Amino acid sequence: MQQCGGVYSLVAAVGGNSKIGSVPGVYAVTSPTGNSTDIFNDGNSTTTIDASNFANAGPVTQTGVVVHEWFHTMQINNNPMFRFTNGLSRLLPSWLGGGFIENQANAAAKEAIQTCGPG
Repeated sequence: MQQCGGVYSLVAAVGGNSKIGSVPGVYAVTSPTGNSTDIFNDGNSTTTIDASNFANAGPVTQTGVVVHEWFHTMQINNNPMFRFTNGLSRLLPSWLGGGFIENQANAAAKEAIQTCGPG
């Protein structure tokens, strides 16, 4: 992600790396695909994108969505305790740092768009 070419290739490849249309009304959702009864996620993730919403979005939104969800994929795949970390992020109030999972992904998307522009 340090070079703009990475952003463009992510946007171009989004259809091949995602499930399309499984979450109507939502641009994209990334979630662990491991055993849901285990706090460990087995190092897997999937991104589901609503095809019509995504196709009708502008390039800035599309780029932001893809980078945001890509960052979640990295969070999931690089943290064997992701379910615990994500739960903690959701439970803590914002003044104690709650929401850090979403905040990190939002920051990555913002940085990509500011540095590279839309894909």
